[in-house]
This record gives sequence, structure tokens and C-alpha cells, in this order.
Amino acid sequence: MDAIATRLFGLFILTMGVWIVHLGRKAVTKAKSAPHWPTTQGKIIESEVRKRPGANARFRFKIKYEYEVGGKRYTSKNIAIGGEIRSGRTAAEKRQAQYPEGSVHTVFYNPDDAQESCLEPGVEGGGRVELLGGIAGIIIGVLLITGVIG
Repeated sequence: MDAIATRLFGLFILTMGVWIVHLGRKAVTKAKSAPHWPTTQGKIIESEVRKRPGANARFRFKIKYEYEVGGKRYTSKNIAIGGEIRSGRTAAEKRQAQYPEGSVHTVFYNPDDAQESCLEPGVEGGGRVELLGGIAGIIIGVLLITGVIG
């Protein structure tokens, strides 16, 4: 790769890193505020364990619940702020046992947007992975732009 192409690629990586850090910071802030959101009761309408495609035996716990705020009904798939939970089969099945179909649980919903909710606020590290990945992108981008690598 010639020097100009390397620097342009570095600029792209740097820009993406900054954007990912921005998203990560928003997720961290939201994850910190979620335990203080108002609550309502929600009913689990879907609860299952699915094997992820690919060679690695990874499993995904899939959930869907419904809840009502201010007379309006909402549905969500979020257990925690910051993404889905992937794990081994035993952990996914344990999670499914916590949330069987038809069970009722406390739902934490965003007071600014009741459509955004979670069942377990303050867990799963919401946004930390994005922050670390974004910082790595910034570092690599700077190293490419300055010619230290590439």
C-alpha cells in the first residue's frame, strides 16, 4: 500500500474509532442511569436458547417481553443496556430458566423514551467494549497516519 493510501486508511480507522468511542460513552452513561429509571411490570412472551451459526459452539439467549407505560404497550428484547448476551449453552439455559415464558418481571424504562427498556440495569458492562475498541481504532489510525506502521 502506498503512503497516501495508508494515511487515508489510517484516517478512516481514526474516524471510526472516534465514532465508536462516542457510542461507547453514550452506552456507559445510559447503563449508569438505568438503575434509576422508573419501573413497571412486564411479561415474558418469548424465551429461547439458539445456537449461533459457525464453528464455535456459542449460544444466544433470545427474549422478548411486553410492558405498559402511560396506557401504551411496548415490547423489548433487551435484558441489559449494551447488547445481547452470548455464552455457552449452560449459561444460556440458566438465563432462560430465569425468564421463562409467561413469567412477570420488573422492567426499567427510559423516562425520556419509554420504548427503551431493560430487565437488568447496570450489568453486562454496557459500552465498555465499544470504548476499548474505539480507543484501539484511534491508536491504530494515528499510527497509520503518522507512518509508524504501514
